[in-house]
Amino acid sequence: MQYAGLELTIGRSGDYSFADQTLAATHHGRHQDHAKREAFIARHELKRSKSRKHPEWLAILPPGLLKFRGLEWRYPSAPAVFLESMKRLRDHVALFHRNGAYVFTTQPYTPSLESYQVIEEHWRSLGLYIDISYRDAWWYPGRTPLIIISQIPIELTKL
Repeated sequence: MQYAGLELTIGRSGDYSFADQTLAATHHGRHQDHAKREAFIARHELKRSKSRKHPEWLAILPPGLLKFRGLEWRYPSAPAVFLESMKRLRDHVALFHRNGAYVFTTQPYTPSLESYQVIEEHWRSLGLYIDISYRDAWWYPGRTPLIIISQIPIELTKL
């Protein structure tokens, strides 16, 4: 089965996940490829963000959705299923910007199609861009696909 231009892997329980075992076999372990990360940053003319929002993905929310409570930012109007999916998909994260627009990246291990679809639907409903790629991932490519959520369109490599 394919989704978002990528071939999916069927798990033991019959669910689909984003993984490319052939690509994963070409990478020698669970660490990042710094050259791939720097190439991605250069190709999209990005700069690393110095935002102090935690979690980092809060920086890409449209104005008016965040509330400051206690000592941290909150997103009180977010559906619980969305927040739970973001927790599961938040691994090897980075926040970048270009001309004042934020780009959040995450590279979770073998995310499920269901979790991806939940966050995809929510982010798109807010007018944001979301996409996924095996080839552009710099953290164990094939096992940890690159998911981007951004305020600007970012073209990812599919093949």
